[in-house]
This record gives sequence, structure tokens and C-alpha cells, in this order.
Amino acid sequence: MKYLIAFSLIIFTTFACSDDSKDEETICYSFDERQCAGDPWIETIGSSTSDADKIAALKSYLSGESIETLDISIDPDYHTFVCEACYVCPQGPRYTVEISAADSSTITELELLNLEVDNCGGL
Repeated sequence: MKYLIAFSLIIFTTFACSDDSKDEETICYSFDERQCAGDPWIETIGSSTSDADKIAALKSYLSGESIETLDISIDPDYHTFVCEACYVCPQGPRYTVEISAADSSTITELELLNLEVDNCGGL
């Protein structure tokens, strides 16, 4: 009986653990938009506040930095209270990007505001 239970546990744990190779190959990061349009991708869209324009501009910017984005989301109201200092304080929105894990060192070099590894919750 105990062999049957042990065998059942082995089979259960083998099939219960998913082999999601996507998790091994990609990583998500989140970061904030800077006050005073202080981010390079915001500068390209001028005064547009459309989330779709911001996402398109961010995707284009990251592509220009040789980072392929698999998914991008924006939480426009992430920061409800912000300071008023240009370039060091968040504007309000928080972005989440899913990229290839191979591009991790490249994205960290961009010095995005409050960059951190994310669990892809917003995607």
C-alpha cells in the first residue's frame, strides 16, 4: 500500500508541475514614467496622453535599444501621490514590459525610473 501511495505521489508531482518554458525564456520588468516628460519615449510623442500612444512610443524606443518586447501594459493611476521634482519623481503611470531574459542587462543599462523585476501581473 505504501508503495502505491509513494508511486502516486511521484506521478502526481511529475504531472502537476508544469514545464512552462516561457517563464524560463522571458522576464518582466516594471518602471515608472518620470515627471516633466523626462523619458526618451515620452519626448517622441509630445503632449499626447493617450495610453496607446505611450505604449507604441515605448515599444519603438525599446526596439531602438535592441530590446524586443513581447508584451507591454500601463497602469495609468499607479502613483496617485507624487512629488513635483522633474526627472527623479514618477508622473503617475507604471509600465510593465515582458522581454526576452537575454535582454535583461540591456534594459537595466537604460536607467529607467524605479526599474524592478515584476511577476508579469499586469500582463
